[in-house]
Amino acid sequence: MGDDLVPLRRIVSPDATPTPLLDPSALRAARLAYDDAVDVLRARARAGLRPSTCHRMAYRILRLTIFGERDQRLLKERALAHFL
Repeated sequence: MGDDLVPLRRIVSPDATPTPLLDPSALRAARLAYDDAVDVLRARARAGLRPSTCHRMAYRILRLTIFGERDQRLLKERALAHFL
């Protein structure tokens, strides 16, 4: 995965147009799960959080969301499992 991906915060805005794969509630759950997960990683990182880590986190959360997960807590926990 390249570093040219945009963090989820910039992708999902309150006025985002739904895609065929993701409805507004799914996008909201993904955004909130991303924010929570990044906060957890920032709290544990001593030297700061690399942008590539945020990109990978966004990718994992979006992939889980596309495949049907809508629970914000599960999205966060499943994505964090790859980093902790």
